[in-house]
Amino acid sequence: MFRTWHYKHTALPMLSDRRGQSLALGRLTLLCAFLSTLIFIGACATDSQVSPEPQVLYVRAEAVDGGDGTSWETAFDHPQDALDAARDGDQVWVAQGIYGPLGPAGDEVVRLATGVAVLGGFTGTESEADQRAPESAVTVLDGQGSSYHVVRGADRAALDGFIVTGGNANGTLANGGTDTGGGMFNGGVSPEIRNCLFTGNSANYWGGAIYNEDNNPLIVDCLFENNLAEFGGAIGNRRSEPTIINAVFRGNVSLTSGGGITNYDGAPTVINSVFSGNISTALGGAVLNNKSDAVFTNCSFTGNKALLRGGGIFTYQGRAHVTNCILWDNRTGDGTEIAEMDGDVTAQFSIVQGGYAGTGNQDTNPDFIREGQWGADGQWMEGDYRLTSLSPAVDSGTAAGAPSFDADYIHRPQFRAHDLGAFERSGP
Repeated sequence: MFRTWHYKHTALPMLSDRRGQSLALGRLTLLCAFLSTLIFIGACATDSQVSPEPQVLYVRAEAVDGGDGTSWETAFDHPQDALDAARDGDQVWVAQGIYGPLGPAGDEVVRLATGVAVLGGFTGTESEADQRAPESAVTVLDGQGSSYHVVRGADRAALDGFIVTGGNANGTLANGGTDTGGGMFNGGVSPEIRNCLFTGNSANYWGGAIYNEDNNPLIVDCLFENNLAEFGGAIGNRRSEPTIINAVFRGNVSLTSGGGITNYDGAPTVINSVFSGNISTALGGAVLNNKSDAVFTNCSFTGNKALLRGGGIFTYQGRAHVTNCILWDNRTGDGTEIAEMDGDVTAQFSIVQGGYAGTGNQDTNPDFIREGQWGADGQWMEGDYRLTSLSPAVDSGTAAGAPSFDADYIHRPQFRAHDLGAFERSGP
């Protein structure tokens, strides 16, 4: 599902008198004097003071050099050229192709601009944003293993419809955080990230795919696959409050803790998301929650591995709230799906293998349509985590705090009550 961005334009009010032609001479004199004063001090409306209309800037990988970006025929040949020309409120439309870094080793492929939406997935002929098809018109931002961050975020910016790959944050903390956020770096800025695939990115420290710090970004309909970092194989959140909706975390690896996500000193919210086949060499196969207050609602955790504790979620000196979730067949050294140390984890209306104290919790196989599994070669083989008609997860959830839709945007609930996990059963 793709979002079409709409921009509001408010017309400037016009000076008029609708009471006829009977203005008194004295009032006319005062009005003229007032207008003359405004003109004299430069405060009267001029072209330079009227905000320009939002515009669309176009990008095609095969475009001829020298284009001004105002049409597909005169497109820029790289997204950064369009971003450099864009103003707050503009859109950048990027046609299918592979776009790499323009600068020296370490440079980003793109630096987003405040208030500018960058949309990929066009063929290069569209006249409306909702005509694009990112699944077939594949648009790639490739750091080629040399970019510390493939994308650098900006406030109120949007990244929508891209594959982000080849980021390699192999620098150091002292060198401007070049050891975090191989795919995307959001330091103190809060963009929206939609309909994107982050794959094959790495970081020496935090957030192989995305690093968030001191912000509250929105992440919707994204897939994080095969990313690598010391903490947070896919996402590292530090003093952040991200909202993550309808995301998939699959096959990401943490060399310490938090195979999918690591949270530190923040308050993330995760809804309708799937964590499967992620690996941590210590704690939190899917999630490490460190000194944070995290909320997980209608999420499915399965097939994640942690060498020590918390195959699904591990919380240290923090809190985690788990509602309408499924945690099944996550593997650890001590056999725990959920674990904590000096922290507090509350779970309710959830399936937790091995059992977990809380209202409405179950210890029963959720009966996925197809379970994922680890192959003999150590590779994760993905499953289908929708529910069969016999699943104990059907009609077992609570409506309190639950979303009104599932990961397929099916309305919740379909029957008597909300289902558990990322997917609502809609068939017979």
